[in-house]
Amino acid sequence: MKSSQSWWRKSAKPLPVSRHSISEQDIEAVTRVLRSDSLTRGNETRAFEEEFAGYVGAGYAVACSSGTAALWLAVHAAQGSQWQRWMVPAITFAATRNAARDFGPTHWICDVNPKTGLLADYPAAEVSQRGIPVLYAGQAISESFAVNVYDACHALGSLYPNEDRVGSHNNPATCFSFHPSKTITTGEGGMVVTDDEGYAGELRRFRDNGIVRPMLPDVEPWWYDNSGYGLNFHMSDIAAALGRSQLKRIDETLERRRALAREYRRCLPGLAKPVIQSVDRNACHIFPVLIDFDGLGVTRAGVMQRLLSYWKIATQVHYIPLASLPGANEFYRRELTLPLHCEMNEHDVRDVCDALAASCIAYDPGAASA
Repeated sequence: MKSSQSWWRKSAKPLPVSRHSISEQDIEAVTRVLRSDSLTRGNETRAFEEEFAGYVGAGYAVACSSGTAALWLAVHAAQGSQWQRWMVPAITFAATRNAARDFGPTHWICDVNPKTGLLADYPAAEVSQRGIPVLYAGQAISESFAVNVYDACHALGSLYPNEDRVGSHNNPATCFSFHPSKTITTGEGGMVVTDDEGYAGELRRFRDNGIVRPMLPDVEPWWYDNSGYGLNFHMSDIAAALGRSQLKRIDETLERRRALAREYRRCLPGLAKPVIQSVDRNACHIFPVLIDFDGLGVTRAGVMQRLLSYWKIATQVHYIPLASLPGANEFYRRELTLPLHCEMNEHDVRDVCDALAASCIAYDPGAASA
C-alpha cells in the first residue's frame, strides 16, 4: 500500500461495517406521525403493510416489532397442532434457531455449503420436514421442504433466478428485518409476508396477544376472544412511517449497494474470495469474503485489529456456527464481512481493499524490532 493512502485512511473518519441512511423525507414522515392523533395501531402501519406486500409481490403482509418477532410469528402460525422438526442452517443469527427452539427439542441444525454459507445437502427423507432456509448475504434460494419459513432478513430486494422478488414465493411465509443495518429500516421492525389469507389472520392473532376481535354487529364493541396465545409484537405507526418513506427509495438504495459490491469484486485482492456471486440479483445487505488466514500465516483477529486501529475500518464476522459441523466450521474459519452501506463511495471500497491486502501480510514484531 502506498504511504499516501495509509496516511489518508489514518486521517479519515472511521468507516463502520454498516450504517443506516436517513433522509430529510424520512424525518418529515416520522414528524408527521408524532404530530398526529395516533402513534400505534393506526392507518400508518396498515398502509406500510399494503405497500410492502405490493413491492415484494405477496398477497398479505403483517408488520411486527423486529425480524426476530417476524420469525417467531411465522413459525408459530405454521406449526399448528402437530409438533414437528424444524431444520435450521448452522450459519445464521441465533434468532432463526430460537424461533424453532420454542417448540422444544424439535429443531435440527443442518450443515452449510462452505463456499456460500447456504444450506447444504440433507437426507431426502427430511424434505417432508419443515425448514427455515436462510437467504444468507441476500443469496436467493428455493428449498423443497414441505413447509418453508424463509428467513430473508438479509434479502429484501434480492431476486430469485427467475427474476421474481424474494417474498413472492411463500410456503407459507417469508420474514424480513428492518434493523438499521438492513436494506430499509424502521429503527427496529420486521415483516412477514404470505399468500394465505387464513395464515395471515393467524399471524395477526399471535401478534396481538392471541386476541381475536370479531367486530360483529350483534356483539358488544369492546368484546374480544382472549382464549388464545400470543404476545405483543406490534409495530408502532412511528416506525411504519419511517418504513414507508424508506420503501419509496428502495430501488435507489439497492442500486447504490450493488454499485459498491461491483467495485469490491473489481478491486478485491486475490486472497479474498467474495461470497456474493450474482450482484445484480442480490440486495447486498452485507459483503462477506472468504480468506485463508491460516495459509497466509495471520489470524483473523489480528487482521481485524490492524484494519481498525491503523485504517479505522470496522469489519465483522457472520456468524458463529450454531453447531460444530464440517461445512459450517470451514465457512466460519474463513469468513470476514467488509463494510458496505449507502454512506460509502467507491473510493472507500478501494481503500478497504488496499488496507485488507496490507493487513493480511504476515507480520513478525520481533523481526521488525531487530
